[in-house]
Amino acid sequence: MDSARMGNLWRKLGFVNAIVVSSVGMAGGLFLITSGLAKKIFWAQFTSEVMTKGRIWACIGDLNYVLSVEEKLGGSNFQTYDGSGLREFLFQTVSMDVDYSRGMFTWTDRRDLEHLVKKRLDRVVYNPHWTV
Repeated sequence: MDSARMGNLWRKLGFVNAIVVSSVGMAGGLFLITSGLAKKIFWAQFTSEVMTKGRIWACIGDLNYVLSVEEKLGGSNFQTYDGSGLREFLFQTVSMDVDYSRGMFTWTDRRDLEHLVKKRLDRVVYNPHWTV
């Protein structure tokens, strides 16, 4: 089975991540999937920690999530579930994401222009009590 058909299958089954290597001729191929359970557990624990401490906080770094179609250029289509962990965290903790002041994209795969992929992955996320 080719990678496009396998990709459709794992999405229909509700899996978040998969690695697919297409078969070549009669050679098998490879299909690895994960439920994203580790990410769900992380975001649940982080949300609980932030909400119970009641402190001023900020989280700065590569959060590895794209939250909207505008934050991704090229590559496969943006899927709303891609950033669901961070999006839910921001909602539950009433947190905010600092707007960018220069280029929106913070990561690129550095391919040629025709195949170039850019994403906004680096963020500054903070609670309402934190000010600049």
